[in-house]
Amino acid sequence: MRRGEGSLSKLARKAGISPKTVRRASGAFQKRGSRWVATRSDRIQRYLQTYEHGARRSFLVGDSKTATLLSRYANAVRHYFETGDASRLKEFEGRTYVDVAGKFHTFETDPRKLRAALERSEADFGAFGDLYAEPEEADEIG
Repeated sequence: MRRGEGSLSKLARKAGISPKTVRRASGAFQKRGSRWVATRSDRIQRYLQTYEHGARRSFLVGDSKTATLLSRYANAVRHYFETGDASRLKEFEGRTYVDVAGKFHTFETDPRKLRAALERSEADFGAFGDLYAEPEEADEIG
């Protein structure tokens, strides 16, 4: 809905679930007048991949704001791997985020550790090509 691809009812019907279930599960809608409109953020849980402590890891995060932060980090890492320019990683130095289990995590910003983590990974997956992880790949489940 945020992208203007249809109404809540239409999109829920297309997915085969009731609009009420979507509203309750996502926390991404509010009533304005007689219509349900999408909010700026949601509480949809998703597994995302990131780098932490010199290794590639997957975590379950609980909202779109955290997912957006991890996406921005993924873009900074991709930029570093493609260009060798680590300047975009500075934004994430000392920053943390929380997974659904309430555990705090940091961003790996050391270029040498990032490069080593990429080289250690089983396959070059495009230097961060897959931000979204499969549930069975996750290190921690909340």
